[in-house]
Amino acid sequence: MINKIGLGSVQWGSVYGVSNIEKNKVNSNEISKILSYSRSIDLKLIDTAPTYGNLEKTLSKQNLNHFNIITKTPKLSKEKINKNDLELINNTVNNSLNLLKQNSFY
Repeated sequence: MINKIGLGSVQWGSVYGVSNIEKNKVNSNEISKILSYSRSIDLKLIDTAPTYGNLEKTLSKQNLNHFNIITKTPKLSKEKINKNDLELINNTVNNSLNLLKQNSFY
Protein backbone atom coordinates (compact mmCIF):
# COMPACT_ATOMS: atom_id res chain seq x y z
CA MET A 1 0.00 0.00 0.00
CA ILE A 2 1.21 3.49 -0.84
CA ASN A 3 0.41 5.46 2.28
CA LYS A 4 2.68 8.46 1.96
CA ILE A 5 0.94 10.11 -0.97
CA GLY A 6 -2.65 10.72 -1.93
CA LEU A 7 -4.72 12.01 -4.78
CA GLY A 8 -5.54 15.71 -4.66
CA SER A 9 -8.89 16.14 -6.33
CA VAL A 10 -9.54 19.87 -6.49
CA GLN A 11 -9.10 19.96 -10.28
CA TRP A 12 -11.64 17.16 -10.64
CA GLY A 13 -14.42 19.50 -9.50
CA SER A 14 -13.24 22.99 -10.35
CA VAL A 15 -10.85 24.90 -12.56
CA TYR A 16 -7.72 25.15 -10.44
CA GLY A 17 -3.98 25.50 -10.58
CA VAL A 18 -1.35 27.73 -12.11
CA SER A 19 -0.42 25.01 -14.62
CA ASN A 20 -4.01 24.59 -15.79
CA ILE A 21 -3.44 26.58 -18.97
CA GLU A 22 -6.59 25.31 -20.65
CA LYS A 23 -8.78 26.19 -17.63
CA ASN A 24 -10.57 22.84 -17.65
CA LYS A 25 -11.75 20.41 -15.02
CA VAL A 26 -10.79 16.76 -15.29
CA ASN A 27 -13.68 14.90 -16.91
CA SER A 28 -15.43 11.84 -15.44
CA ASN A 29 -13.78 9.43 -17.89
CA GLU A 30 -10.30 10.63 -16.86
CA ILE A 31 -11.26 10.44 -13.17
CA SER A 32 -12.28 6.80 -13.70
CA LYS A 33 -8.91 6.09 -15.32
CA ILE A 34 -7.03 7.83 -12.49
CA LEU A 35 -8.95 5.88 -9.85
CA SER A 36 -8.43 2.60 -11.72
CA TYR A 37 -4.70 3.18 -11.98
CA SER A 38 -4.58 4.21 -8.32
CA ARG A 39 -6.24 0.93 -7.35
CA SER A 40 -3.72 -1.01 -9.46
CA ILE A 41 -0.79 0.48 -7.53
CA ASP A 42 -2.66 0.29 -4.20
CA LEU A 43 -2.79 4.05 -3.69
CA LYS A 44 -5.64 4.52 -1.24
CA LEU A 45 -5.97 8.15 -0.22
CA ILE A 46 -8.14 10.83 -1.85
CA ASP A 47 -8.21 14.41 -0.56
CA THR A 48 -11.58 16.13 -1.13
CA ALA A 49 -13.55 19.14 0.02
CA PRO A 50 -17.15 20.28 -0.42
CA THR A 51 -15.77 23.58 -1.76
CA TYR A 52 -14.20 21.87 -4.80
CA GLY A 53 -17.05 22.75 -7.14
CA ASN A 54 -19.06 19.69 -8.18
CA LEU A 55 -16.37 17.23 -7.07
CA GLU A 56 -18.42 15.32 -4.52
CA LYS A 57 -21.28 14.88 -7.00
CA THR A 58 -18.80 13.68 -9.63
CA LEU A 59 -17.10 11.28 -7.19
CA SER A 60 -20.48 9.94 -6.05
CA LYS A 61 -20.71 8.20 -9.44
CA GLN A 62 -17.38 6.40 -8.91
CA ASN A 63 -16.56 3.23 -6.98
CA LEU A 64 -14.70 4.54 -3.93
CA ASN A 65 -14.65 1.29 -1.92
CA HIS A 66 -10.86 0.94 -2.19
CA PHE A 67 -10.12 4.45 -0.97
CA ASN A 68 -9.66 6.30 2.30
CA ILE A 69 -11.18 9.73 1.87
CA ILE A 70 -10.21 12.85 3.74
CA THR A 71 -12.07 16.15 3.52
CA LYS A 72 -12.08 19.65 4.87
CA THR A 73 -14.58 21.62 6.89
CA PRO A 74 -15.85 25.06 5.97
CA LYS A 75 -13.48 27.87 6.89
CA LEU A 76 -14.42 29.63 10.11
CA SER A 77 -12.96 33.08 10.59
CA LYS A 78 -13.49 33.27 14.33
CA GLU A 79 -11.22 32.54 17.25
CA LYS A 80 -14.01 30.69 19.04
CA ILE A 81 -16.63 28.62 17.36
CA ASN A 82 -20.23 28.67 18.52
CA LYS A 83 -23.20 26.35 18.29
CA ASN A 84 -24.12 27.60 14.80
CA ASP A 85 -20.58 26.92 13.59
CA LEU A 86 -20.72 23.39 14.97
CA GLU A 87 -24.05 22.84 13.26
CA LEU A 88 -22.62 24.10 9.95
CA ILE A 89 -19.64 21.75 10.25
CA ASN A 90 -21.86 18.82 11.22
CA ASN A 91 -24.25 19.43 8.33
CA THR A 92 -21.42 19.87 5.83
CA VAL A 93 -19.66 16.68 6.93
CA ASN A 94 -22.88 14.66 6.92
CA ASN A 95 -23.81 15.96 3.47
CA SER A 96 -20.37 14.99 2.16
CA LEU A 97 -20.59 11.53 3.73
CA ASN A 98 -23.98 10.98 2.12
CA LEU A 99 -22.89 12.20 -1.31
CA LEU A 100 -19.74 10.07 -1.26
CA LYS A 101 -21.58 7.06 0.20
CA GLN A 102 -19.15 6.84 3.13
CA ASN A 103 -19.68 5.93 6.78
CA SER A 104 -16.77 8.06 7.92
CA PHE A 105 -13.75 9.98 6.68
CA TYR A 106 -10.19 8.80 7.13
